[in-house]
Amino acid sequence: MASSTYEERVGFLKRWDKTIEIKRVISFAGQRVNYYAVGLDYVAFIDFETIEKAKKTEKGGYPTPSAVEKWIVQKVAEGFRLELRLWNIEKYDLESKIGGIPQKAWYESFFRLFEAVQGRSIVWHTYDELHQSLVFINISKNAWPDYWALLIWEREELIGRLKCFISEIWFLTQKLIYRVAERMEKHKGRIVREKPLQVVMEYMEKKNPIKAIQHMLAIDLSMYDKEQKEWLSSIVWQKLLDASEENRHITLDEICINLGYEEWEET
Repeated sequence: MASSTYEERVGFLKRWDKTIEIKRVISFAGQRVNYYAVGLDYVAFIDFETIEKAKKTEKGGYPTPSAVEKWIVQKVAEGFRLELRLWNIEKYDLESKIGGIPQKAWYESFFRLFEAVQGRSIVWHTYDELHQSLVFINISKNAWPDYWALLIWEREELIGRLKCFISEIWFLTQKLIYRVAERMEKHKGRIVREKPLQVVMEYMEKKNPIKAIQHMLAIDLSMYDKEQKEWLSSIVWQKLLDASEENRHITLDEICINLGYEEWEET
């Protein structure tokens, strides 16, 4: 049976004469997070107030570890340097946990939140709409208690990664639509420009869709390892599959114009 609690290192506060380790213990069953700090080279133990993740504050919104944050700011003023563990986790180290949650799950949750806030699939965004919405994306304090239970510096780092992830999926999706449409046109003639997105999906499904996506986006995905490629490819595939269900009649021409391709390249 999996443990109902999880302990992780948040980071260190370092000064020439002292090092303090910051940790937290997450209770999944109790929906609580407890932060504490330990002096590694001198006797010190600081136990901070436990955060009730799912219990909103009197002012509304989920609680943040403000007492810990104030203490860290005080320590920085005393000459300590903050070194967050998150800063050393690779962007697509998918299984590394932040706040007890794998980084992969953070990306997927943010994707769902982003599309819910925007009210439509990422497929239907233009470049300008996407980046404008990412600049002004705001996570409400009434949503996502796991996010608010992190330190402010972790939230800033994580939200930056999540925004980059949304952009990356958008670019991969638009490139795939364009390349599939180009390939279909080459083999089936220019008339295919007027075919619906659903036809593209049917064309893709004749093969292993994930492998087909990886093949067509080989250069774009070359920097990732096998697990990352499969994960990114499956997300792109699911976005296109969802889009073909949402709008069965939109044509490839209309999609390419929506993505910013006013004119198709000559093949």
